[in-house]
Amino acid sequence: MTEADAIARGDAANRLRDWPTAERAYAEALKADPSLAHIWIQYGHVLKEQERFASAERAYRQAVALRPDMGDGHLQLGHLLKRLGRRSAAIIAYEAALVVAASHTDAMRELASLGIDRYVRQSFENRHAEHEMGLVFRIADEVAHLRASLDRIAAQLPALSSLTAWPPALYDRFRAHFRPPPPPAIDDRDISVSLFMMCDGVEAETMWRQMRGLVDQADEAFYVHAIGVESEALRVVARMAPSFDRLACVRLDHADDITIQLRDIVMGEGTEWVVLLAKGAIADPQALAWVKAASSLASQVDAWICDEEFTTGDASVDVDGLTPCLRQMPDYDWCLDMGSEGQTVIVRREAFLGVCNRCDAVPLETLRSLLLLDLTRAGRVGHIPLALFRRSACKPRPDNHAMAVTLHARAHGFVDAIMGTENAREALPLGVMWRVPDMPEKRTVVLATRDNVDDLAGMVGSLRRLAERPEALRFVIVDNGSETLDAVDGLDVLARSEDTTVVRIDEPFNWSRLNNLAVRHVDTPLVVFANDDMTMLTQGWDDRVRGLLARPDVGLVGALLLYPDDTIQHAGVLMGWYGNSTHDGLHEAWGTPGPGSRWQVTRTASAVTGAFMAMRCELFRAIGEFDERHLPVGQSDIDLCLRVRKAGFKIVWTPHIMLRHFESKSRGLDHLDGERSARARAELAVMKDRWGQGMENESSVGPSWVRTARPFSLLTFPTMEKIIANIREYKK
Repeated sequence: MTEADAIARGDAANRLRDWPTAERAYAEALKADPSLAHIWIQYGHVLKEQERFASAERAYRQAVALRPDMGDGHLQLGHLLKRLGRRSAAIIAYEAALVVAASHTDAMRELASLGIDRYVRQSFENRHAEHEMGLVFRIADEVAHLRASLDRIAAQLPALSSLTAWPPALYDRFRAHFRPPPPPAIDDRDISVSLFMMCDGVEAETMWRQMRGLVDQADEAFYVHAIGVESEALRVVARMAPSFDRLACVRLDHADDITIQLRDIVMGEGTEWVVLLAKGAIADPQALAWVKAASSLASQVDAWICDEEFTTGDASVDVDGLTPCLRQMPDYDWCLDMGSEGQTVIVRREAFLGVCNRCDAVPLETLRSLLLLDLTRAGRVGHIPLALFRRSACKPRPDNHAMAVTLHARAHGFVDAIMGTENAREALPLGVMWRVPDMPEKRTVVLATRDNVDDLAGMVGSLRRLAERPEALRFVIVDNGSETLDAVDGLDVLARSEDTTVVRIDEPFNWSRLNNLAVRHVDTPLVVFANDDMTMLTQGWDDRVRGLLARPDVGLVGALLLYPDDTIQHAGVLMGWYGNSTHDGLHEAWGTPGPGSRWQVTRTASAVTGAFMAMRCELFRAIGEFDERHLPVGQSDIDLCLRVRKAGFKIVWTPHIMLRHFESKSRGLDHLDGERSARARAELAVMKDRWGQGMENESSVGPSWVRTARPFSLLTFPTMEKIIANIREYKK
């Protein structure tokens, strides 16, 4: 039998998905001629289909060694490595495939899907150059008009949304195609606005552009107060006053007088809303019309923020050089760390006066932050998801925000409970910390393990070593049937410590059940659920957990987890991504701030991973523990978080507790095992049936971000329905 006959038999079996027969036939052909690179690729395929991944990798690498100029070998090797979760190695393989014309397009697409910025941009450039984008936009437009009747086409919308999306690096091109639309007609009631424009330190050309933006507003029921100390700046604006009868110039004797002056002007006018325009900000023609529409759509909201656009230089430039600042539904903890960031703030008159009456002469940026802090704490700030203002990028002064946090905390009676405002940093985030209560409080760390004693001992040691109060720590270790002598002996050694209890449960792996059984041995007020394959990196982590959980509004605390290569594995959980949930910040470099500095600030999250979550034992027992019957492994941590939120508590994620995580090192990756994959699908179905829209809602991400791609890698212009839904999403 010739090698050609063997290949023919292998190909026939391959088409029938008879993998063992195909494997034998291809092996016979390769024995006859080991130089057949294309058959090594086919051999790798059939091995991969049988989940013999190590052998498949050897086959693909043999093909690459024989024919480095054959792109398909590099491409298939990349696919395998990607499936195995070896992202860095997959990138190397895909980049090798780029140099071969036949595989270039596929390799570029895979590298873009992995979120490598230069390839995301190049992939878009290629499609744009080939006029593919124009066709895609036309198709998307047709689908949008026929959506009600063409259900089959509408089902393809997630894919189309990715194709019509743009990487943030090309925002200026995106902005050339899309502009904020007029708002829908809500009601005919007149809503008046007082707008305050700060002139000091603003270039004359920018002020002219600011004024032109205000003159061109679609809604004209507003008054402009140009305020400044510098008379030259005011003279520029005053030249427009004769032709703009709703403009007044207000000269201050001293910059510190601004809060008092603003309060007096607002008290003397009967307008309903106050707009504190960001320094040098140019308003979109629809800006004030959207402010009024939002106030009608969500009448209970007392303040609004919106998306912005930054320029690298003068804000008077047109589209070139713009970068987006896409915000989220306002979050109190986020505001504590970041404040107003100098943005335009829109506040209801009564709420504005309520805050101003509590403070006298404070800088304007302190006032902005103070307004947002008070109103986000009360849950009365909304978000308009449109870039309604454009300005030059600038770094706010941390000392102004630190003053606002101190004034706010003093007014609400918790100034002694926070740290971080005394010595403001050189740049935001401020890094506000919550003090540990005076009363000592013990806490228990629960760790489930199996034959992984080396990692377990390292994790326990790092928790003890970096704890501020190691004497208050307790450990409950659940041994899920360890068999190796090293593991059994190591657990015996750990059990000799007075602070450690080892519970042996030799039964099939059920993460929820193991942790539930462990809590029955916990007699401390606080419990921390943690994986055994991690190492704590933060000094004083225990006090940071205690400080956050001392707050009556916080139900559960999560941490920043890093991969061994110092990329982010977990910065909170995002709901509604790819029809499931995903980790925020996944694979981003540690130290990257992320949109709005989200990976560097303590903030409210929809959920956090069970690899490290801390909460009060009393609450854990009250809401019903982990669901060990329906959600044994993959979704029980998300389910617990959703129940904590339903009970009225916050889930708080913080970067100030950081661990290195060797993800699923002892248990393996679920998607590589057929039974585990089936179980994961079943658990997801339970979650969707139980929580419905709760599995889709993610208020920390505005509707401009595409949710069918890697988080924060692509943006699109939201539909009117999504804009209005976001505005109405106000909730405490």
